[in-house]
Amino acid sequence: MSAIALSIDIRNAAGVTSRLKVEGQNVLIGRTRDAGLALESNTISRRHAEILRDPFGRWWIRDLNSRNGTHVNGVRITESVVKPGDLIQLGEFLLTLSAADETKADAPPPQAAGVEASVSVVDGQVGRITSLKDFEIPRLSAAHLSTLSEFGQQLVAIDDAGARLSALCRLMVSAEFRGRSALVLRASKENLTEPPKPLCAVEATEKYKDWQPYVSRTVLRTVVARNEPVLAGNTAGSRGGGSGPNPTPPPTPDFAELSISSDVMAISAVAVPVRSEKTYMDLLYVVFPPECATSEWLALAALAVKQFQQAETTWVGKKLGEVHAAIERELAQAHVIQERLVPRSIRIPGLDIAIGFTPCKWVGGDYVDVVAGKNGQVLLVIADVCGKGLPAALVASSLHMMTHTAMRAGTPLLEIMQNLNVYLAETLADGTFVTALAAMLDPATGKLEVINAGHPAGIFVTPSGTVELTQSAANMPLGIDPNAVLQSETTTLEAGTFFVIFTDGLTELPLEGGNLLGEEELATQVTRLITESPNCSCLDVSGRLTALLDSLQFGMSQDDRTFMLARRV
Repeated sequence: MSAIALSIDIRNAAGVTSRLKVEGQNVLIGRTRDAGLALESNTISRRHAEILRDPFGRWWIRDLNSRNGTHVNGVRITESVVKPGDLIQLGEFLLTLSAADETKADAPPPQAAGVEASVSVVDGQVGRITSLKDFEIPRLSAAHLSTLSEFGQQLVAIDDAGARLSALCRLMVSAEFRGRSALVLRASKENLTEPPKPLCAVEATEKYKDWQPYVSRTVLRTVVARNEPVLAGNTAGSRGGGSGPNPTPPPTPDFAELSISSDVMAISAVAVPVRSEKTYMDLLYVVFPPECATSEWLALAALAVKQFQQAETTWVGKKLGEVHAAIERELAQAHVIQERLVPRSIRIPGLDIAIGFTPCKWVGGDYVDVVAGKNGQVLLVIADVCGKGLPAALVASSLHMMTHTAMRAGTPLLEIMQNLNVYLAETLADGTFVTALAAMLDPATGKLEVINAGHPAGIFVTPSGTVELTQSAANMPLGIDPNAVLQSETTTLEAGTFFVIFTDGLTELPLEGGNLLGEEELATQVTRLITESPNCSCLDVSGRLTALLDSLQFGMSQDDRTFMLARRV
């Protein structure tokens, strides 16, 4: 399933509602000026919450330590997946989520099989057409309301979207609802002279099944302009009044007639918006006998569409629930793979090593390892696979397998990296690559050979606070060019000096204010932690660095946080 765009209906304490369509990947909510959704109230914190979309197209909401909290469907949360139909309460505001259209303007509408390509549209003078707000509240029979309730339940059991549209039209032409013909159309908002496109086959009673229904351009223009249900007729008696013992009088005597002559056929028509987007409107168009040109029948058609819309929201939520469940299963498998690749007990004579690994919600492709060779040398490697979820975890697993196999064979570092590059170039999908930093260390002498393939530079920090960096940008990432010749650099890791390597989950850590931590600030913070306790172990520094990153992180990180500290002792 493709990613669902999101619309948010915002209702304040006074009952006033506005709508925001989420553009991009995240929205900050709060009283601050830079909030994508600004809510002015003392019940809202300056930076109250954020809504963001993860790499799998799911939407999340995360509370940003707000004073009054964030509630989803009545439950206070820290962070939670949300989907259309969910209710979010922030202070005095109630947010309702719904799916927004991401269809390209030039994309064809989804049509059911056998739907004809066009309908007959007739022109006529533009006059007054009535809507529900023009009448007193109509009185609806209990039988009709019961039928509408049953209809809503039936829609929830129909899994095909086209079949649900057809069911809506069949209801309109049933004996109880008295329509002659009904169909759902997509009308262009940008060009109303363009013929509307049917989204389902015409449903009609037996008497009118061979009759080609006419669609009034006057009605189309009006329903698009008003974005509300409208009613029209082509006879002098078509005044929109009630049909009960005390019919509602027409609002004015200039009720516009349909642009279909009553000499051809006396009819009335109802048009109800089903879905309204920026460039088009989907609408239900029903032809009724002239005596049904009343507020009651207009209200019944509008309620039927409301039942249809609620069922569509239910189906969107159901489909998203299935997709989310599949994603969760994949992420669980990826977490198992990723956790198994992280060394848990590292005991190498002459070396003090610690690894920090904090996986994100959706699992990246980080790989970190320490591999001892037969000749006494030790490989320190960290890599980041471009991608998320199970595919990225499987690539990381293959890196683990090839690296360990090569070290057991005593393969030199440059050859290991060249072989990995060729393998990844042959097997990765287009546009996928791996950044990596690998270092071969001789614990006895401190000789260190480093190859950086498109990865953040490693950091050397002495106990006194001197900082140096390894090579960076000397080689492109692995898996792009199988013929690339990698360059390495050789240096010495002095006893007591910390060697720090990491993935961009650290440098791209989100901070308050929307900034990222960055390589320079990370080096500054790591240096401070080391110089504050120059004789502490790598494990101590690792713990304090993890706590620092936790305290600095503001909002949800989109990547794993992985780092390694190594020191000769």
